[in-house]
Amino acid sequence: MCKSRILIRIGKIFFGNNSELMNERLIKLIEYYGLNTYSFECKISVGEGTIRRTLTSKKGLNSETLNKISDNFPDINIDWLVTGRGQMLCSEIASSQPNTEPTADLTALALIKRNEELIQEIMLLRAEIERLKKATHTPVRETADVSI
Repeated sequence: MCKSRILIRIGKIFFGNNSELMNERLIKLIEYYGLNTYSFECKISVGEGTIRRTLTSKKGLNSETLNKISDNFPDINIDWLVTGRGQMLCSEIASSQPNTEPTADLTALALIKRNEELIQEIMLLRAEIERLKKATHTPVRETADVSI
């Protein structure tokens, strides 16, 4: 565990002008784990739209959300996320040679998770196509005729 985690247990943290940079670091963190905003929100158990609103506003994360990130991603250096100081991963702090590339295991897990998300999205789209076919009573062509 990084020692900076103790700081976020104090309570409300004010970020000032650093919140825009913190939002950029939050995007980097989400991308590092191969997640989208919604799946990241689910992973840290915050309400839908919480992270999206944070990213589109000029406000930083509150201490409760930072604690949830720390609890679910214990390798993340919260001091880096809040201030930009140090390395993104706690393991990089202890290591003499920082490595910001995801490990093969993390990459594989992220790809598997993304694949599952895409399969679900395809199933939803197929169901929507079937619903639209029934609603219009018109067969949908597989290819479009384009004439100039």
